[in-house]
This record gives sequence, structure tokens and C-alpha cells, in this order.
Amino acid sequence: LLKSKADAEIAAYTIGGSVAAQAGGSGAALAVAVTIASNTITPDVASWMIGSSIVGIAPGSITLEATQSSDIEAYCISAAVSISAGSAGAALSGGGAKATNTIGGRTDASVQSSLLSTGTLALSATNTASIDATVAAVAASVAVGSSGVAAAIGASLATNTVTGTTQAYLSNSTVTATGALTAAATATQAIGAFVLAGSAAVTAGSVGVSLAGAGASSINTVGMNVKAFIDGDGIGGVRAASIGLTALDTSSIDVSTAASSLAAAVGGSGAIAVAVGVGLARNTISNDVQAYVINADTGVTTTNSTSGDITLSATEKASIRSQATAASVAASFGGSGGVGVAGAGADATNVVLTKANAHVTASKLNSARNVTISSLTTGVTLFTLPGTLTAAELTAHARMDKKQALAASNDLPTVSAERAAAIAAIDTKLRAAFTGANALATGDIQVVALDATTQDDVAWNITSSTAWQVIDAAHKVYNLSTVNGLIEVSKPVISAQVISAAIGVGGGGAAGVGASVGASLVRNLIGLGLDNGATISGVSSNALTFTAAHGRQTGDAVVYQNGTGTQVDGLVANTTYYCIRVDASTMRLARSQADALAGTA
Repeated sequence: LLKSKADAEIAAYTIGGSVAAQAGGSGAALAVAVTIASNTITPDVASWMIGSSIVGIAPGSITLEATQSSDIEAYCISAAVSISAGSAGAALSGGGAKATNTIGGRTDASVQSSLLSTGTLALSATNTASIDATVAAVAASVAVGSSGVAAAIGASLATNTVTGTTQAYLSNSTVTATGALTAAATATQAIGAFVLAGSAAVTAGSVGVSLAGAGASSINTVGMNVKAFIDGDGIGGVRAASIGLTALDTSSIDVSTAASSLAAAVGGSGAIAVAVGVGLARNTISNDVQAYVINADTGVTTTNSTSGDITLSATEKASIRSQATAASVAASFGGSGGVGVAGAGADATNVVLTKANAHVTASKLNSARNVTISSLTTGVTLFTLPGTLTAAELTAHARMDKKQALAASNDLPTVSAERAAAIAAIDTKLRAAFTGANALATGDIQVVALDATTQDDVAWNITSSTAWQVIDAAHKVYNLSTVNGLIEVSKPVISAQVISAAIGVGGGGAAGVGASVGASLVRNLIGLGLDNGATISGVSSNALTFTAAHGRQTGDAVVYQNGTGTQVDGLVANTTYYCIRVDASTMRLARSQADALAGTA
């Protein structure tokens, strides 16, 4: 056993405050507080065998483990208060907080340029990273006098980034194992952030002017490379009872961004109050998850006739929950006139662009049993189906439901009887699985959505021998996949809530003006990367031909990016389309998932 481990943790508390006060005939009070925090963890962890020769120890075992755990908990808070009281006074305050948190590094478990003879060989690379950040800035100003001016500004910025590489692999090595050979690369990333900016300005006098502004911004990014692979097989190949390469990534971003401002002015003759609040959130998950065999020209071979499978599995689970809120209130009251102006804006941009690929290139596979190559991009797991429901039954159900849906669109009702006779027992299991303890909330997939006899526009898609997609009547996509022998139901998730509110009030003996503006904007994108870096090589009869297998099924979302190549007429760069599969390297594109499932480009 070769084991390397790195545990790193940062707990940072950065707090700043400022108070200023002035009293007298005339004067000004100024308070400024700024806090800045920067936290970085970038360890490299590896367990490896390079240029080693180990023979004759079977039926022993060789295990290489590399484990990394990194955690950042950061609090960055600032507060500023200014008070002015006199015949003429001005109170100014500013609060700013900025936190930058970064986790990176590599986690590798590998055998390179070696000759091994053993019982079992296990390579395991595991990376866990989490960032929990709270960033807040608050500013308040109060001016009281015959004439007064109060201004307050609060600004908060949080930037959280998790990147890195996690790999378990064999490189140019010859291995003879009487037991199982496994390589597992597992990465889990979580970013949680709460970002707040607040400001308040209050004046009271014969003439009063209050100005308040607050801005909060949160930028969160996850970008991981997670790979389990065999690259080259030395001079004697790779032989084991069974072989499994597994790459799994789970990434989540959960962020709340809020900005609020208050301006109030009271004047004997006139008053003006202006308040502005802005909340921004930018969240991106862009991972590359791969399980593959490449350049194994001598051969990758399994020898056990009962359990000798070759399995390549690449799975990506990504989810974003984002809430951006902005609020502002401005109120003014003057004897002759009052003006209150408030503005609030909230903007959230959420992008999931992940790539999960399992593939074999320029290699020979000799399996004593089954070869399974599985790629799956999914999201949050909703629940796990009972073990009584098998992969074979779901595949049978998916094929017949798709046939039923096609028949319904072509007015061929005879398929209903055929389907009922073929999979009535499976329907019973499905209904049992999706009710009771596994009941879902309103708006999620329902039992009826799994039955094309009563819901014609439901579609199934078989993405591999252990993965399926269900598209319900509302055109929502759900993924079903086998995990540890059980079937999980999950969905790609971006959950975004954007709220802005503005209130402006103006009152005066002669005239009053109140104005408010609120704006909210949200942009969400879920896209999938193409297998093997495929690019478009030709366009013919509205069909796109790629330089390599595109790895997509009908109904899958794809994002068209022009890059440095020639623009394809009719397509818009950085736009999401939906695949109509023609063959392994050719597809047509539809503008909606419903059109793709109907075959309408």
C-alpha cells in the first residue's frame, strides 16, 4: 500500500470598522472601512510507481491511494458609520469588503513505465474541496442640522474558484494481475457564498440631501479535470481478472447575493433622497470528466469467465443554485418640495458546460465477458429506485415507450396493445417505484410521465447500457443511471431566483416627486461538450458532420461555438441547440427539444 494524503484548512476572519462623529456649528464626519481577504490552497498530492519492476508476488495486492481535502471558511466584514450634527453638517461613510478564495492543485495515483505482476491492482485518486464564504459591507451616514448632506456607499465582492486535476492511471506499463484491476478518480467540489452590501443615508434639516448606494457581486467558478485511464500497455499488455476505470465528479455552487440601500431626507424647505442597489452573480461549472483506454496496441485483456468485465465509466453531476436580490428605498419630505429616487437591479448568469466522455482509441480490448462504456452528465440526485427494478427492464421499457410515442404521432394505435402485452409487468414496477416513499414534489417528473400509453409526448433515450433519459410532457429532462447496483433518478439543475425592488417617495407642501426603477435579469445555460474534441468538418443537406464521434443522442442539448473556423450559415455562436442524431458522426440541429424529438430541424 502506497498512500499519500494532504488535508488543508483555512479559517479566516477579517473584520473592519470605522466610526466618525462631528458636532458643532458646522463640520463634516467621514468614516471609511475596508476589509480584504485572500485565501489560497494549491497542494499537489501523488502516489506513484515509476520505472518499477515487481514480479512473483501474486496473489498479493498493490494499492496506490492519493487523497486531498481542502477547505476554506472565510468571513470578510466591514462596517462604517458617520454622524454629523450642527448648523451645517455633512456625514460621509464608505464600507468595502473583498474576499478571494482559491483552491487548486493535483491529485494523482499512477503506475508509469513499469512491469508489475500481482494479485489485485487498485489506483485511487480522491479530491474534495469546499469554500464557504461570507462577505458583507455596511455603511451608514446621518446628518442633522439647518442644512445637511449624508452619503453612504457599501460594496462587497466575493470571488471563489475551485480548479485542479484528479487522475488515476496506467501509463506505458505492463501488468499481469490474477485479480481485479481498478482505477478510480473521484472529485467533489462545493462552493457556498453569502454576499451582502448595505447602505443607509439620513438627513434632517431645513435643507436635506441623502445619497445611498450598495453593490454586491459574487463570481464563482468550478473547473476540474477528472480522469481514469490506460495510456499505453508496455511490451506485454495489461491483463487482469476484470478491469474497471471510473471517473466521477460532483460539483455544486450555492450562492446568495444581496444589495440594499436606504436614503431618507427631511427638510424644512426642500429635500432630496437617492438610493441605488445592485446585486450581481456569475456562476460557472465547466468540467472535463473522462474514462478511456488509448494506445494499448498489445492489448487490454480480462481473464475471468464469470466476472471478467471491462468497464469504462465517466459521470458528471453538476448543479447551481443562485439567488440575486437588490432593493432600494428613497424617501424625501420637504416644506416646499421633496424628491425621492430609487433604483435597484439584480442580474444572475449561470452556466453549466460539462463534458463526460468514456472512449477507446487506437487500442485492442479482449474481454472474457462484457465491455461497458458509459458516459453520463447528470445533476442533483432526486432519489434511488428500489433494487427490484433492473437495467434490462428499463431498457425494454424505454424501447417500447419510444416505439409507442412514434406510433402515436403516426396514428398507429395498434402498438398500444403490443406494448401492454410486452411490458405490463415493468409498468407495475415503475408505478410502485415512483410512488410512496419516492413521491416527488409538484413540478418534478410524475408517474404518468413514464407511461407513453397515456402521455404520448413522453420520450425515452437509451444513452448506454446503464443510463437512460426521460423527457416528460413539459419537456423536462431526467436522467436514470445505475450506481452501485441501484438506479438513481436525477436531473441537470440550474435553480435561479432574481429579485429587484425599488421604492421612491417624494413629498412636499408645494410639490413632491417620487421615482423608482427595478430591473431583474437571469441567464441560464446547460450545455454538453462533444466527445474527443470533435469539430465540424462539413455541412450537407442541413446535416453537420464531425471529425470524430459526437457522442450525442436525439434531444441532447449542444452549444454551437464557431471558434476559429468558418461560420455555419443559419447557426448563431454560443447558442444552445438540440441534437437530431443521424449517425455516430452526423447530426442535425433543432431550436427546441420538442422539435428535436419530433425530427424537425
